[in-house]
Amino acid sequence: MKETDSEKHKWLSLQFIRGIAAIVVVVSHLIYWNNHAVTTALLANTFQARSGEVAVAIFFCLSGIVITSAHYRELGSSTQKRSTLFSTFWIKRIFRIYPVYWFFGTLNFILYHRGFVTPDFYVPGLTSIASIIKAATLLFPAKAVAPAWSLTPELFFYFLFSLLFLSKRIGWIVAALCLLLAISNACQLTSLGADVINGACLYFALGVGLFHFRPLLNRVATLNFLGFLFWIPLFVVLLNFKPLLGFPNLPLTLLGAALLFSTALSMTADAEESLPAWSRTLGFFLGDISYSLYLGHFPVQMVLYAYLGPPDNPLRALAYVLIPMGIAWMTCIWLEKPLIRFSRKAIASKKASPASPLNRQFTGG
Repeated sequence: MKETDSEKHKWLSLQFIRGIAAIVVVVSHLIYWNNHAVTTALLANTFQARSGEVAVAIFFCLSGIVITSAHYRELGSSTQKRSTLFSTFWIKRIFRIYPVYWFFGTLNFILYHRGFVTPDFYVPGLTSIASIIKAATLLFPAKAVAPAWSLTPELFFYFLFSLLFLSKRIGWIVAALCLLLAISNACQLTSLGADVINGACLYFALGVGLFHFRPLLNRVATLNFLGFLFWIPLFVVLLNFKPLLGFPNLPLTLLGAALLFSTALSMTADAEESLPAWSRTLGFFLGDISYSLYLGHFPVQMVLYAYLGPPDNPLRALAYVLIPMGIAWMTCIWLEKPLIRFSRKAIASKKASPASPLNRQFTGG
């Protein structure tokens, strides 16, 4: 089946969401460096630390969309071995997630043990070889850098998705059971596996569902780009206005995410191509640096706190945002992209390698 334009384009709208969500997390952490003593009523009432949690919910939903978009055709493939699809998926995910985490986790570990100050809510308990190994796997509560807590439910989603490559029936059954358990845990009816099977699963499921409904979204709600951008600040502010709502407020956050991404997915390739070149450059720049910015801003802010002091005035606050963005850009250029290219070459060489005699016996080669 031929791809449509909306399937081939790179979803500039999603790149903007990814980048802005990462910046929201960075800004939300300014409050911790100010010892929770924010300087303006606006920050105190709206753009508080809870905004970072909403941004992470956006990341979860975004992962559901992006992973499904990247692999949904492979799920219907009848020409590739299921084990090959499974291993290829995990090679891509491991190279995407772990090296950047290890880099910034190591930096964070060195800075902390060199005496750099960290906020009270996060003290890395990496005091033994065993604790370091546990943190390196991302499968245990201890993390080498604070924002990495969200990578554990992310990896659990990857695990559920990868089961579909091995057996669609088993994969969907396991995913449905986990979704029901996540709803039960989110409603505090149960607590089984609540560390990973929680509200995060609902955001992943929302992303998967929205991607599959994108043709309907294109027909019903095609909006211009400015209309899409309108939802981002509105979503962050309304769902975090302290006098109105507390966090987490799962139903409203899910509704807000659905509105935001429904608008984003309704953007066609033609609509995005008609945008000014600078807006496309900015969108892809923000999308490219988002992962390194999300993980790396924390140790960078530790250094800034030591040499600049707390971000208690506009110039310092700006430095606490822009300097991590610069470091994230360098990390993206010199670490992320080379590793992604390497993983693609590894996968390509694996696919191109001739089958062994044993494999030929079973494949007819």
